[in-house]
Amino acid sequence: VFFESDYGKAQSLSDEYFAKTPKQSEYDDPHGNWVISVEGREIVAVLTAPNTVPVQTFRGKTARELFLQLDMNSAISDLFHAMDIGAELQKAEIAIRLGKRYRQDQTIQF
Repeated sequence: VFFESDYGKAQSLSDEYFAKTPKQSEYDDPHGNWVISVEGREIVAVLTAPNTVPVQTFRGKTARELFLQLDMNSAISDLFHAMDIGAELQKAEIAIRLGKRYRQDQTIQF
């Protein structure tokens, strides 16, 4: 429960937290960007060059299967980006299992 008198402190904490959170441009991966999608019951991860031209495609039935492929190919060089992609792959797997639509960078609609 927040009281009106707590608003300033809450705003200050929020501003401090988000000031420390990397912005997209601060964690651009030199290896490229990723487009994650679902085709049937398969997760597809496409590495794209900065000009959005596809460079390499990875496919798998589970997030873990793709994690291993990406790791073996050293496909992601930035830790923050790797964590973001890992969350997206897991979200894609959950969407498949629940029969829901997956959209990158959006929540699954239940």
